[in-house]
Amino acid sequence: MEQMCVPGFKALIHLATDNQVDLETVELESVEKAAFSKDIAKLSLQLKKGVQVNELMTMMKEGDFVALKRTEHQAKLLEVADRLESATVHKVLVQEARDRCDSNIGLKSVMRTIETGKESMEQVIMDVSKEFGPSSEPVKEIAAIGHLLQEGVRCDEVMTLVESGLLPSLKMPQAQVPLVSMVADKGHIGTICEVMVAESVKEIPKTKTKGAAARVSEVKELLKKAKTQCVDVKTFTSEMVPGVKAIMRMAQEDQVNIEEVVQKANLEHKLKEEVAKIGMMVKHGVLAQDVITLMEAGEFPLLMREEAQAQLLTVVEDFGFKALVNQVMTEQVEQAIQKTDKTIGVKTFIRMLEQANVNVEEIITEQFPKEFDIKEQEPISQEMAKVSVMLTEGVQAQEIISMVEAGELPHLNRPETQMPLINVVEGQGQSALIFQVLIEDSVRDIIQELPKVDVATISSVETLQSASSTKVEVKGTKSAAAVVTFTKSQIDCDSEPLGE
Repeated sequence: MEQMCVPGFKALIHLATDNQVDLETVELESVEKAAFSKDIAKLSLQLKKGVQVNELMTMMKEGDFVALKRTEHQAKLLEVADRLESATVHKVLVQEARDRCDSNIGLKSVMRTIETGKESMEQVIMDVSKEFGPSSEPVKEIAAIGHLLQEGVRCDEVMTLVESGLLPSLKMPQAQVPLVSMVADKGHIGTICEVMVAESVKEIPKTKTKGAAARVSEVKELLKKAKTQCVDVKTFTSEMVPGVKAIMRMAQEDQVNIEEVVQKANLEHKLKEEVAKIGMMVKHGVLAQDVITLMEAGEFPLLMREEAQAQLLTVVEDFGFKALVNQVMTEQVEQAIQKTDKTIGVKTFIRMLEQANVNVEEIITEQFPKEFDIKEQEPISQEMAKVSVMLTEGVQAQEIISMVEAGELPHLNRPETQMPLINVVEGQGQSALIFQVLIEDSVRDIIQELPKVDVATISSVETLQSASSTKVEVKGTKSAAAVVTFTKSQIDCDSEPLGE
């Protein structure tokens, strides 16, 4: 008997069994009630009786739970479950991808987010980099896909290349689960469901015409060119991991027992393991740059994450090495001023005004005299006061930054103004904001160099005409009962494969 694609149904089961949710108490919207309430009540009763999952699946195959079985209802059922427990939905989708790992569910879900404009090409490349490592083959291949899409190659044509084995790392079964997890983490559960449903009902590909064969050859040549452009694609710089830098410098201190640090640190278990590994490597003489190289190869994925940096910096400070944190911060600020970001101090100061509860008048009158000489103090104070007023009046921070960079606030635009402003922010206890801006700017600089895609050029006609989300129609009947139909999405990256 063929395998059913019912991730929404399975998510409801897991809500009841794993999260102890009484399905009969789940709040449903009016159209959801009309479509699902009867079957959900029946499912709840069976679960309370102790009926096992495999028995429920058999019941469904034999004709029970008709509304919960329909493929076009799965996205809506996942939405219902996601409102209660998103982690459960994530778990179900990942397991479905694992069960169907030969169907390229992960990559197709990624391509679908690009095709619909839910994610930019450059952001997808960065996400794949975090998942597999900056120097990994999947990163090179996804960047090559970016170049193909830039050249007008459609998503379905890209998937044909994948099926032909020309992008092997992204086709690997073991790559699909991380890719699905990546898409789910971004909140695109409906997209994953659409792809799964489309795969479950996919028709046999049509016979290819001579014209299609010629297009195959053309696209393959474009792929060769794209791969050469992505041999050294850059998605990472050490400036993105200041917390790791600080940890490694602390590990170099003779008096530091890295095992004790890891044991006492308030970090999740897997992150602790990675900190322990790099700490011991440094203790045994491995150079910091060699550790960074291993990170680029994907050896320490949790340490790569932006959210881990603040945690690591806090660990270093808590163990009495705030000076090392300041050292890393000063070095990165100076590099930013010299290389790419002439307004890093202004950006950070504005971020502080936006997010922290500080008295700007007090800062200008009490802190600026300590950081700026008499000649510069007055014009800088006047310009910063203008910035404060603009923020109060609702002017967006980026608009103000653009004004600074355009020279409209000339004293704030000077390189020599930036470090004193950083010192003021640090003096207000906002060093986390400084690192946040430094990391964001490092990522932004990298993203600017990655391929960008015009969504309008990459979708096939069939895909553009299909629904991008579940549609709901409520129809009246003679008995005045509401019959609810969820229009089935026809989404599939392989709408018309090119062939090999």
